[in-house]
Amino acid sequence: MFRGLSRKELQQAVSANSKRLIGLYSFLGNPITLEIMSTLAVEPLSFKALKIDLSDLDKNAVASYLVNLSEFGYVDINKKGEYFLSEEGENLLESSLKTIYFHQLNEEDEEKKLEPVFARIFGGKEIDAIKQKHSKLTGRLRLGIGARLRTSERDAME
Repeated sequence: MFRGLSRKELQQAVSANSKRLIGLYSFLGNPITLEIMSTLAVEPLSFKALKIDLSDLDKNAVASYLVNLSEFGYVDINKKGEYFLSEEGENLLESSLKTIYFHQLNEEDEEKKLEPVFARIFGGKEIDAIKQKHSKLTGRLRLGIGARLRTSERDAME
């Protein structure tokens, strides 16, 4: 995706949009945003049904978050007037969950608790691919750290 760009071009694109990116990540990292997205990922809901599902939230807050999610392209509304995650929203949620699962592989208790949920979301082949990627990465990290430690020990002995 970025291979054709120079480092400077990519840095300029990021720098020019840093406030937008920070705002987007802050918005997406908000628990209310995540709660709305995960609720709509399961099934389309009318505003009234969504508000009932998220009864602990003020209706104005829910409306405001839905507007923002729509503006970012993560939520759409169907002909019945129900809100649902757009393809872009589903992709974002899926990639976020894959990242979470990948990092939880280091935490065995959490992994075992959530393994059935992630298996239902991604399917066995995808879980295996994530585990294989994790295994390769942790293996490389161990080798890299071990090599650096051996070099440091050798340097310290001289």
